[in-house]
Amino acid sequence: MWHGELREVFQRRQQEIERLNEQFGGKPYLMNGLEVNIEADGSIDAPDDLLRRAEIVIAGVHHTHGQPPEVMTHRLIRALEHPAVQILAHPTGRRFGKRESNEADWERVFKRAAQLGKAVEVNGYYTRMDPPTPLVRVLNESGAPVALGTDAHVASDLRYMELAVGLAQRGWLMPERVLNTRPLAELHAWLQSIREAYP
Repeated sequence: MWHGELREVFQRRQQEIERLNEQFGGKPYLMNGLEVNIEADGSIDAPDDLLRRAEIVIAGVHHTHGQPPEVMTHRLIRALEHPAVQILAHPTGRRFGKRESNEADWERVFKRAAQLGKAVEVNGYYTRMDPPTPLVRVLNESGAPVALGTDAHVASDLRYMELAVGLAQRGWLMPERVLNTRPLAELHAWLQSIREAYP
């Protein structure tokens, strides 16, 4: 999507979200966020002005899969080090029947996320289940925060949250590590703590 078109979509969505939050009293509270592409060199494909305005920024690899493990490790760590990025999405990029997992030094990637105070997604979409259980355990040991997600593109996909919860449980993650369990004020405070590093 062109950056100009992305800005228009973002602005329209912001107006709709503000209307709905006012209409329903923030229950549920809706956020205007971005899922951005991690480019082959680890840079982020999104304009700075939108990265600053988005309440939540999730970065994921959506192309140029299969890089050598050291290259992919550097790519993911560079993305995590971008000051706007708060969550690393579907880290291995695997899709059942379509694409094998990307290989990386996951201990390094997850430890770097922990050092930065940034979260890694446990994605419950049925063709992803990403990261797989052994890597969720590596993620658990790293100490990084965790965000459970469904990769939802339509409302009905939200039902895959049950799979995300199950995957987190198999990886021995406890509720206090999971952003989804936090009260809204605490979640906002965490998001803002990451955002404060953005110059």
